[in-house]
Amino acid sequence: MTDMAVTTNFSMPAVGRRPVFDRSLHTVAYELVSPNAHRRPGDDKMLLQALASGSFGDLLRGTRPLVRVSGDYLSAGHLATLAIAEAIVDVHAMDVDDSAIEQLQGLRERGVTIVLTEPGPFTPSTVLDLADMVRLDVRASSLVIERLPGLRARGVELIADNVENHRELDRWRDQGFSWFQGWFLTEPEAHQTGIPHDRLSLLRLLATVDDPDRDLDDIERAVEAQPALSYRLLRYVNSAYVGLRHRMDSIRQAVMTVGPTAMRDLIAVTMLEAVSGKPRELLRTLLIRAKLSEYLAPRLDVPPATAFMAGLFSGMDAVVDRPKEEILEGLPLSDEVVGAVLRLEGEIGAVVALAIAYEQCDWSHALFRAQDIGELAEIYLRAVGWVESAMPSHGDALG
Repeated sequence: MTDMAVTTNFSMPAVGRRPVFDRSLHTVAYELVSPNAHRRPGDDKMLLQALASGSFGDLLRGTRPLVRVSGDYLSAGHLATLAIAEAIVDVHAMDVDDSAIEQLQGLRERGVTIVLTEPGPFTPSTVLDLADMVRLDVRASSLVIERLPGLRARGVELIADNVENHRELDRWRDQGFSWFQGWFLTEPEAHQTGIPHDRLSLLRLLATVDDPDRDLDDIERAVEAQPALSYRLLRYVNSAYVGLRHRMDSIRQAVMTVGPTAMRDLIAVTMLEAVSGKPRELLRTLLIRAKLSEYLAPRLDVPPATAFMAGLFSGMDAVVDRPKEEILEGLPLSDEVVGAVLRLEGEIGAVVALAIAYEQCDWSHALFRAQDIGELAEIYLRAVGWVESAMPSHGDALG
C-alpha cells in the first residue's frame, strides 16, 4: 500500500495550525502559525499570499482561517487586498494606531472578522468598536475577571486563549466565553472506572499486528470479533483504491492482502472512531501525531511502525481517560516504546517529541530538533493529508 500523494509548493512558508473551538468543542477555525512570522515580517506576507491562493487547503479542510498580524504590517496596507470573507484577522490592541484603524475598517467592510487581543483599560473606544471578538490570555485569570464586566457591556464575543485543562475550560465556559484555544484537548479528563473491553481488545491487537511471529489465525479471530473493524477492512480492500479484480469477502484473505501497515492503520482509525463523547479534533490530532512520527522515524533510524505506535499511545490517555501506565499494562510493548510513551525517552521518544512540538507550534523545540524546518513542514502536510483521507467522512484511503 502506498502513501497518498500530497502536492506541495516549496515557496509556501512553513506553517502549523492551532485549532479554535466553540462551546461544544467543534472546530470553528484554525489559526495558521508560521515559525518566523514575528522575526521576519516578510513571512507574514508570504503566509497571507499562500492563504489567498488556496495553498492551505489540506490544513484548513473547509474551516475558517485565523491569522495574527502585527500593527506595523497592518498599517502598511499589506492586508488591503485580503478578500477572504471567512478569514479572521487577529491584532494586538497595543499595536493599533490610526492607520491600522483605517485598515481594520476596510477589512470589516469586506466581511473579515476582527479579533482584538488583550485590550486594556486604556484601549480607546475607537479601537474596541472595531472588534467582533476579544482574545484574552486566561493564564492571567485575575486580570481577565476584572475586564469581563466592561467587555460584556460592549457585547463582544470572547476567546479564551491558553486553556490548559478541562477544569479551566469549564471555568471559562461558565464565564460566558464563546471560543477556546489551548492544548486542553490532549489532556485526560477525570479518570473513568476502566477501559472498555472492546477498546482494550483493539489496543492489544494494535500492539501486536506488526509482530512477524503473530499467528494469522489469531489476527483473523481478533478482527472478526470487531464488527466495525471487519466492515472497514472489507470495505477498504474492495475499494477502487486497492483495485482488486474480484470482490473479497474473507477476513483472512483481506488481512493478508492489505499487509501489516495498512492493517495497523485500519485498527487505529476504527478504534478512535468508536470513541464516544470526544471531539473529532482530538482523534484527528492523535492520528496526525502518529503518522508524523512514522514519517519522521527514518531520519532518526527508528522503525516507522514503532514510531507510529509510540506517537498514537502517547496521547491515548486523553482518549480513554485512564493513566498511560494503566493503558500500557499487559500490552506486548518493548521497554523502549514504553519509555518513549511515558517519558519521551530515547530515540523513539525524540521522534514523538518532535511530532508533538510541530503539532503544538512549539517552534523553539521543533527548530532545535529538526535541521530543516521546511522539510519538517512538508512531512507534516503529508501526515495531515493522510489523516484527512483516512477519516471516514473524507474517504477510506489509507497508507
